Amino acid sequence: MYYYYYYKSPVKLKFTFKEDGEYFIGDEAKVTIETLSSFLYDLNLLNDCLALALIDQYSDYSFSQFFYYRKGRPLKKEHKLYLNKINHNSPLGLEVIIPLAASAAGIPWLILQSAQKVRNWKLERRKLEIEVQKAELDLNEKKAKLVNEQLDIEEKLLKREALQTYNNILKRIENHPFFAVDVEIEMIEPDYNNDNEKKE
Repeated sequence: MYYYYYYKSPVKLKFTFKEDGEYFIGDEAKVTIETLSSFLYDLNLLNDCLALALIDQYSDYSFSQFFYYRKGRPLKKEHKLYLNKINHNSPLGLEVIIPLAASAAGIPWLILQSAQKVRNWKLERRKLEIEVQKAELDLNEKKAKLVNEQLDIEEKLLKREALQTYNNILKRIENHPFFAVDVEIEMIEPDYNNDNEKKE
């Protein structure tokens, strides 16, 4: 069963990847722009699919081939995935930020769960499970509210006719030469000092 939590802050997801058949320039393994850009596109599709299927305000959205078009996913800015940092060498380091509104719908946790479903990602699955548990504990420590939703993610996606789209995205990710060696989740604590400075 999957549980959806109200997050009290935005969330940062950190991925570490290696690429099969690394290409070296000098002494450093490099990642091609083509590989990176297509992977970022598919990671973004994963976020958008989950958001459109699981956030109530998109309940009228119909999944079709138009989902893959640039303007076929009418997400609000607060539900989009934001790039925080890229280390372009190998291993590739990628950090993305999920804003508070999308975090409140449990999207970061669901992306972690989706990572476990990618069959050819050679990540430490036990460590990923611990990260998920740690995220849940962090939320409980913050006295987060538990949404009364205990449907399995695939059940929920099936109900919204989004399961095929979701599985297609996972297959696309599996076809990339990247394999994940680490995935982490981190709450972004608000910087009240910066907030006070902005008000002055």
